[in-house]
Order: sequence, then structure tokens, then C-alpha cells
Amino acid sequence: MPRAYLLGDVFVGPSQIEEGLGLVFLEAAAAGLPVIATRRGGIPEVVQDGVNGLLLDRADDAGELAGKILALLGDASLRQRLGRQGRELVAANFSWEQIAAALEEFYDAVREQEPGVRFNDIRG
Repeated sequence: MPRAYLLGDVFVGPSQIEEGLGLVFLEAAAAGLPVIATRRGGIPEVVQDGVNGLLLDRADDAGELAGKILALLGDASLRQRLGRQGRELVAANFSWEQIAAALEEFYDAVREQEPGVRFNDIRG
């Protein structure tokens, strides 16, 4: 998959469903690609509009999608900036070490709680 991402200039993922945390968006950002995506589910947690990609205001607007694709393809410096910032965002927030530490912290919190405590109670 890394080679496939490196062939592209832009990653376009106009999801029409409420996704959780889409791994494909993290992979594309880690490869240094600017991302175009919808504001659905957990996608805006990974794709930050104007930081590492562009988010559609209307998920089902093909004209808006085409406009954002053309804008990125026509602006190499914007593509490079968004791609670089996306790679930095993934490295800073989604390394396996950070994911493992967060999961360990969660398990520790669950273990210390009284029986019957729900996940949302712990997340605060």
C-alpha cells in the first residue's frame, strides 16, 4: 500500500457513511498526501480543514468535490504544505507507541473503576 499512496498527488475519500476513525485517511496522510474528505464520523479528527487537507461542506456535492480536487492539483505549494503537515500530524498523534500508551491508560482506568462504570464515564 505505501507504494500505491506514493503514486498519487492527492488522496480523495468522499465517504458517504458515518465512519469511525478511517485508517485509510491516516495512511494517506502518513504518506504525505493532502486529503480531501467529507465531514462524516471521525474523519474531521484526522483530516483538519486547511491543515492537512480539505473537508467538503456538502458530502453529496460533486461540484464542490471537483472544485477542491482541481484547487489542489493546480497549487503545488498548497499540496506540499498540506501533505507535510498531514505527515507531521500523524507522526505526532498516531504512532503505535502513542496508541499503545493511550490503550494502556484506558485499561488502567477501567481496572481502577467500580463495576458497572461505562466507557463514556471514564472518557469524561
